[in-house]
Amino acid sequence: MEPGNRTVTIDVGGERIIKVSTDLFSVAGDNKFSSLFSGRWENQLDADGKLFVDYSPQVFLPLIEFLRFFRDSKPEMLAPVVVDPAYRSAWIQMMLAQSFHVSVLRKAGVSAKELKDCGCDAQHMQQGGFTAGELQQAGFTTAAELRQAGFTAAQLRPAGFPAPQLRQGGFTLQQLRQGGFTL
Repeated sequence: MEPGNRTVTIDVGGERIIKVSTDLFSVAGDNKFSSLFSGRWENQLDADGKLFVDYSPQVFLPLIEFLRFFRDSKPEMLAPVVVDPAYRSAWIQMMLAQSFHVSVLRKAGVSAKELKDCGCDAQHMQQGGFTAGELQQAGFTTAAELRQAGFTAAQLRPAGFPAPQLRQGGFTLQQLRQGGFTL
């Protein structure tokens, strides 16, 4: 059987049994599941030939539906995850724990505030495509933390940061000039 045509039976938290293509886990880029299924994952199966995943169905099954929607959507489209609000934070934490890139979570409709509340730092959010304004609204309010996350003075200017605040945040006069500030 071709590696691309493989399926796996997954025991989801001891509550549900599902069968999915192993390729589904790689449609959203590198993550722990795609890594597992790119190697010798068969040795992870139990005596009944199932892979046990220690998440509740309310958390894990929305991942499967999201990955299907992600696979079938255009790159520029959002692919919002449908997860019970009571389990949304647990879903986000699972995604972070399983090393899904923040840009994938952004495509799923996860906000910067939700990511911050789940422990994601400003640098990862910046790398995932969130703007300085979005991070500012999420509670990252100092120029220093946004500078450390990788934002330039030019990127912080539209978010309303004045030159003195950026200077206090560690930006040099040259960086401020390059960012369009008149000093």
